[in-house]
This record gives sequence, structure tokens and C-alpha cells, in this order.
Amino acid sequence: MMQDKDDRPVATAYQDQYCEVLGKRLSNKIKDGSLSRELEREQWQAVYEVLRAYSSNENLKPLNNDHSANHPREAFPPEVAVYLGTVLEELLTGRMPDTFKAVVKPHAPNYGPEVKGAIATAVQYANLARKGLITDRKPVVTIEEKFGIKRRTWKEWRKNTPFDEADPEKFFPKLQDDVSKRTSLAQNALERAAKVYRINGRPDSPVKGSG
Repeated sequence: MMQDKDDRPVATAYQDQYCEVLGKRLSNKIKDGSLSRELEREQWQAVYEVLRAYSSNENLKPLNNDHSANHPREAFPPEVAVYLGTVLEELLTGRMPDTFKAVVKPHAPNYGPEVKGAIATAVQYANLARKGLITDRKPVVTIEEKFGIKRRTWKEWRKNTPFDEADPEKFFPKLQDDVSKRTSLAQNALERAAKVYRINGRPDSPVKGSG
């Protein structure tokens, strides 16, 4: 019976999940002779959870009471380290590992964490403007121009991005009563987000002033 993860080393608790998926994955490969996209994705999700747990505050503790020199409570799970090393070794030869091919969707949008964060910033900016918490009478136009997107893309962002309400306390907690400073910070944040999106996302059109 699996022990509650709160009673054991934090990364090792997630290692059980990884090993369970690994067993199912190997059984499927032996049976069918091919990789299951669902199982490959499940395995990488388990690897991701191990990595997050290992680098979490729960797993790190100060070294000799020095909070600037944290070290982990436990060693990194060896099974996960071996798997990552094997996959990366293949990748460094210049060949795309089969496990990556199985997971990646051919027509999936190029929306990694950085791009998703940039989009979330844009939606939050518009929400703040609508509620009068920053000064911008046409926030959607501002976003469209800076990100190089069209209205259909903006509508898709609004539909799919979980920022339904502007929350200034979370966005800029120390300046929630200062509209002018909050506006300046929001504009700077939007500029940085737009730059990330223009580099890593898929602008619909050339950005004004971008050359």
C-alpha cells in the first residue's frame, strides 16, 4: 500500500507514480510493439511532478541555518535520472527521441509556459483597464497592436485564458491604491509579455514599430 506522500520524502512519493507508469508503458510496448501517446504523456507528466517536487520548498532546507544555501532533503530519484539521461543522450546525437515524437501533437499551438504567461498578462491587463484599475480606454486595441494579433485571436484568448476577473491585489499588491504607478507597471509588464509572444508565439501580423 502506498504511503501518504506527506509522511515520506517528497520527491520519492512522486517516484512511485513514475514507476507505476513506467511499468504500464513497458508492458504496452512489449504487447503492441509501439509507443502509446497516452502512456508516454502520462510518463512525462510523472517526470514533471518529480522535478517539481524535488525543487519545491518542501524538499529544500537551509544548509547550517543559511537560507541562501538550500540543499535537498533527499537524493534525486535514480530511476528518473537514468531515464532522463538516456533520452537526453539520444537527443544530443541530433535525433528526435521516439518518446518526444509520441507526445508532441503535429498541429498543436506553440503555446509553452512563457507564451501562456504572456497571454495571461494581456488578458489581465484588459481586465484591469475595464475595471478602471489602470488607465487605458482601449486596452484591446493596445494589446492587438503590441502583440501583432487580430480580433479573432483576442477572442480566443479571452475564451481560453482563466483570468475572468481582474485582481489588482495579486497583480500589483503594493500599489493597488495608486492608479498612475499601477498603470505604468502594467504597461511595462505588457511590453515584456508582448516581446515574449512576438519571439515565441504566432503573431497574426507585423507589429507596429518592430521594423
